[in-house]
Amino acid sequence: MRPGFRFHHVGLAVADLEEAIEIYRHAIRAETESQGERSDMAYALLQVDGAELELMHSADPESAVGRFLERRGPGVHHLAFEVGDLDEELERLRAGGYEIVGDVTTGVHGTRVAFAHPRSFGGVLIELVERARS
Repeated sequence: MRPGFRFHHVGLAVADLEEAIEIYRHAIRAETESQGERSDMAYALLQVDGAELELMHSADPESAVGRFLERRGPGVHHLAFEVGDLDEELERLRAGGYEIVGDVTTGVHGTRVAFAHPRSFGGVLIELVERARS
């Protein structure tokens, strides 16, 4: 991997957000870092010894998470990697034939994010999270 490209978090689609938070808090001693709602989903960010889990739930069948839950049920939704310059990485990926899904948006961490289609990564949805600028 290219320097500055690092693992960021695992996104999990869950059927019941509060129940999932309790399961992870008790089973693996995860600590809730933050919790909130966006227009299309509710989420919680949990820390487990330096690793982050993003729990996501949506009852809206038109949202990305809602469609995922309806089609596949709860489970791993995506893997996220932090990058220094999101635009540069997207250009590099597109030039390499990787399919990018949708537009660049602002993620739950308050930074710019984009997604690469699972077809490009052996069936796994990949989120690129731009490193927060200090």
